[in-house]
Amino acid sequence: MYSRVPPVHRTLRFDAFHVDLHSRELRQEGARIPLQDVPFSLLAALLERPGQVRSHEELRQEIWPPEVHLDFDGALATAARKVRLALGDSSQTPLYIETLPGRGYRFIGDLSEEETPSQPKETGQNQASNDSGNGAHWKERRHPPPAYRRVRGHLLGSLVGVGLFLPLMALAYRRQWPPFPAHTPPIFRRLSGGEAEVYGARLLHQNREVVLGVAWNGGPVRMTRIDLTSLEKVETGIEGHPLAVGPDGQTAVALRPRRTRGSFGTFQGTLALGPLSGGAPRELLKTVFFADFTPSGELAVVRRVGGSFRLESPPGTLLLESPNLLGHPRFSPDGKSLAFLEGSLGGRVMLMDVATKGIRTLTGEYRFVRGLAWRGNEVWFTAGIPTQTDLLAVTRQGRVRVVYKGTTRFLLYDIGPDGRVLLGQSEVQPEVLVWEEGQEQARVPERRGHFWLRDISRDGRQVLGWHLDGQGRHHAVAFPTNGDPPLDLPGGGLGQSISPDGKWLATLFREPEVHLALLPLGIGEARKIPLQGIQPAITVRWMPDGKRILFTGSEPGRLSRVFLQSTEGGPPRPLTPEGAMVGTLPSPDGRQVMVETEETSLLVDLGAIPSGLQPIPALQEGERVAGWTEDARGLYLYRPGTAPLRIWKVDLNRGTRTLWRTCTAGAQPGAHLDNVLVSADGSRVFLQSYRNPESLYLAEGLR
Repeated sequence: MYSRVPPVHRTLRFDAFHVDLHSRELRQEGARIPLQDVPFSLLAALLERPGQVRSHEELRQEIWPPEVHLDFDGALATAARKVRLALGDSSQTPLYIETLPGRGYRFIGDLSEEETPSQPKETGQNQASNDSGNGAHWKERRHPPPAYRRVRGHLLGSLVGVGLFLPLMALAYRRQWPPFPAHTPPIFRRLSGGEAEVYGARLLHQNREVVLGVAWNGGPVRMTRIDLTSLEKVETGIEGHPLAVGPDGQTAVALRPRRTRGSFGTFQGTLALGPLSGGAPRELLKTVFFADFTPSGELAVVRRVGGSFRLESPPGTLLLESPNLLGHPRFSPDGKSLAFLEGSLGGRVMLMDVATKGIRTLTGEYRFVRGLAWRGNEVWFTAGIPTQTDLLAVTRQGRVRVVYKGTTRFLLYDIGPDGRVLLGQSEVQPEVLVWEEGQEQARVPERRGHFWLRDISRDGRQVLGWHLDGQGRHHAVAFPTNGDPPLDLPGGGLGQSISPDGKWLATLFREPEVHLALLPLGIGEARKIPLQGIQPAITVRWMPDGKRILFTGSEPGRLSRVFLQSTEGGPPRPLTPEGAMVGTLPSPDGRQVMVETEETSLLVDLGAIPSGLQPIPALQEGERVAGWTEDARGLYLYRPGTAPLRIWKVDLNRGTRTLWRTCTAGAQPGAHLDNVLVSADGSRVFLQSYRNPESLYLAEGLR
């Protein structure tokens, strides 16, 4: 380690501590306290001039050689923290190391010096004369040991030494006595409370601040800055969340972000660039999910175009296109590699060589994976099951290790140059609400944790969904709305639908092979229908005749579309063009099908040849379809969001709309309301309500 602190034979003392500047050792009452080179150099530099303020620039020149370039302020702060930890000191009430914000550091303890004169080593001649004076030299000539005795003596001595050393090592390791210091657990510093929902967060200004997008009680997303020293929060006036921070401080922002269907937990918005110091950011692109800057300041984005996801760098220059979500792209510190996630809910870590555009898979498939950042030559990410994730690291060669074992759901947002890690801790709180005709207060018919609504029976008397257990497995659950006990059903597919007669469950499976399963809700025998290479999405619906089933899926290398499958088997028939279809709902007479994309909802007339996609009259931007009227002449529309939830009734022939119902009471404050389903007779309204409050933490000491 480079250091301009002179290696003199001096020992300094304060209280019970002794600092040997020559051997670079810190001791307390004789016991050695481990201290790394940079923290020791900082301590030595402060002790050289006690009581005097040492500026950041002075300390940089003292500790690091001129050819080193890094975040010196952050490195000094880390070194000062480690010195305080070794001394048992506090930055709030310092006894030894005082921080003067914006100026530097100084030593404020009572210091004294102990002289440690060095003894010159005796020469061989002097040693020989001393030996001859006491007869040692004569004994050496009188009894010279044979060679085999010398070897045997050395060997026995070595064996005895090893025999004593190994047990001592094992005992020392178990009891963690010096020189084996106890492992220091990471420190988690809470930056924000757990009542708001965090959309995105990044470190900026050399890890002195955090910028994040946060929404309170279902309100709009507000860009907020947090000072890491005072924890003071200041709103920027921007409605959005940060995507990336460039090397020059320029920030990529997602303006007016909204949730997307088919990719839980991700948001899309309008990409804008600009400094956070003031002024409105400049808008560039729509439907952007993620972004990152190269070390030289060039921008990369993930956006959706025509139903596919495109990874572009710079925007407009295609690097990769996929029907699957490409998430959290991050450039390596040297700019030669680009890591990203592939998958909507679960997924895996991928690595692209920027020069050759070659792509390698670094990890296997995880059931839930979100968040990614570089730490040196490793890619760190959070993955596991939706309710519990770990902080993991993978090398460029694909070796995965656990950095921190989580007991809840963590999400990695960013890692600073000094190694501090920005994490979010959240707990999704879903529940199903039911509004019945003539009642203002909603009921919660199923209190089981992590229950997600999937379908209702035609008469609205039975509800179907999936429950997520502690191992991250999905279980189909059906329960009547009259309060009878729920029924656990076989199968763990995501897509689920009840047949018109209420006797069968249709569900999509991806393991061990992709297939459509028909499972009896009472007496009957299960059936399996192969899908012949089609990869299913998460939606499936019965046609009113009970003989055909609609599902969304994609052929290899193609975008998703809606398929029509006979319950008797055979190849599925494509019903729509490609275009990232995420939902479908047939009319009660079976003549039309509503299909839903990420952007809008459309109609398919099954009697038309060819059957094209037609717009829905009076449908407004951001609205979704909740169901068909019983006569198949109208649709119920709603806009996802917070209460009150308004449902509109649209006459398809006239193209007019009227407010049909307003659902106000029953939802948790600030809960997001979505996946609304109206029974065929209009007597009941079912919907998914969920909150995702999140706490933001800054972690130190993770390795």
